[in-house]
Order: sequence, then structure tokens, then C-alpha cells
Amino acid sequence: MARSSMLAKVAGFMDGHKSAVGEFQCAVEGLRSKLRDLQMARSATSQAFASAEEVRARIAMALDSEEASARAVWPETLFSGANFDPNNAARFMSGVSKASVWGALCIGGLRSTVEDALIAAEMDNAHIQRLTDEERASALSEIDREIHESEVMIEKFIRAAEGAGIVITRDENARPEIYLAQEL
Repeated sequence: MARSSMLAKVAGFMDGHKSAVGEFQCAVEGLRSKLRDLQMARSATSQAFASAEEVRARIAMALDSEEASARAVWPETLFSGANFDPNNAARFMSGVSKASVWGALCIGGLRSTVEDALIAAEMDNAHIQRLTDEERASALSEIDREIHESEVMIEKFIRAAEGAGIVITRDENARPEIYLAQEL
């Protein structure tokens, strides 16, 4: 009789321990999910643009890179109508997997058309967030503050779990200044 009541107490303790482990893990995973959402919001905010000039500058920079990549693969004479080398098609096709088609269009004299089409498409995207520099800086500051608070809360939960003898692993990309801090 005494043995069965002792086993019942141990079983009850173990069930409580399992429940505590699950609760700690769920709480930490919820905070980690919020942290990932904040990091995605930070990325979207940092890439938000303010004006057509900024969009034009970004697209021009991207097309410069694509054109340079294409020029490294395809010689400019390949796109010349005066060059009737029968091997042109083979040379062009051999470079298709190595260079961007956008770059090839730029070499072929269609850069302004491509650039205008990309700018128009980008400006028509209604779901893209448009921010001024001040709005972007303010939003990033707020998001960074929320990220820091979430990281501190995660570390507090992990330390509380460790204090109770429960092991919850830290993310491999956790910031060292958070988990090395003596006081949170």
C-alpha cells in the first residue's frame, strides 16, 4: 500500500514536470515566433522605398550588375547585326545558363525599355510599403526595440527553466550580448 502511494506521488511529480517542460517550451517557442515575425518586418521596412527616384536608383544598380555579368559571358559583337558569324547562336546559347537575360537585353540596346518596364511594375505594386527616410528610421528603431525586448524575454524564460532544472536550448543565432548579460 505504501509502495503504491509512493509510486503515485512520483508519477504525479513526473506528470507535473512534463507539464512544466511543455509550458516553458511553448512559451519560448511563442516568443521565438514573434521574434521571427519582427525580423521579417525589419527586413521589409529596411527595403521599403520612398520615391520613384529611389526605385530608379535601385533598379539601375541591379541592371548595372546584370549587364556586367552578361558582358563577362557574351561579347558585344555577338549582338551586332553586322556580324554574320554562323557560330553566334551556339555562343549565345552556351552563355544562357551563365548570365542573366536582363543583362543580355541591356547589352542588346534595350536597357531603357527594360528599366522603364521594371520601374512601372515596381511602382504599381500596391502591397509595397512606401516610407520616407525619417519614417523608415523611426519604424526600424521601434522594431529594433521590440526585437531586443523579445530576445530578453526569451532569455528570461530559458534562465527560469534552467533554474527549475529544465533544459531549453538557445537558438544558434541568439545574440551573445543577451545571453551573456548578468542581469536582464
